[in-house]
Amino acid sequence: MLLTQAGAAWRRQAEASLQEVGLTHPQFMIMSGLERLTREGQVNQIALARHCMMDVATTSQILCTLERKGLVERRHNSMDHRAKFPCLTEAGRRTVNMATMRVRAAERNFFATLGEQQRLESFAGKLDELLSSSVAA
Repeated sequence: MLLTQAGAAWRRQAEASLQEVGLTHPQFMIMSGLERLTREGQVNQIALARHCMMDVATTSQILCTLERKGLVERRHNSMDHRAKFPCLTEAGRRTVNMATMRVRAAERNFFATLGEQQRLESFAGKLDELLSSSVAA
C-alpha cells in the first residue's frame, strides 16, 4: 500500500510538471520510451508498448493523439504495411526534451526529502533493480 501511495503522489507531481508542455504522463512515457528506443534504430508499436509496460491498444491510442499533435509520425514497413514504426518529429524531440527536464526537476523535488544525492541515487538504483526483476518474472 505504501508504494502505491508514494507512486500516486509522485505521478501527481510529474503530471503537474507535464501540463506546462501539454502532455499527460502516459504520453510522456510513450515519447520518452520512443526517444530512447529509436536511438538504436526503428521500433515497432509492440516493442514500444512492452518497453513502456502498456498494452498495445493503449499505446496505439496514445500514438494517435501524439500524431494529431504533430509530435509523432508512424511510418509503414515496406515489407509489411500492417507494421507501423513510430518516430518522434522534430517538434516531438523538442517537446520530450523539455518534458524530461521538467520531470527530472519534479523528481529531484519529490525525492529531496530522502536527503543527499548519493542516497537518492542508491534508492533509484534499488527501484530499478525491483523493476527489472519484476519484468523478468
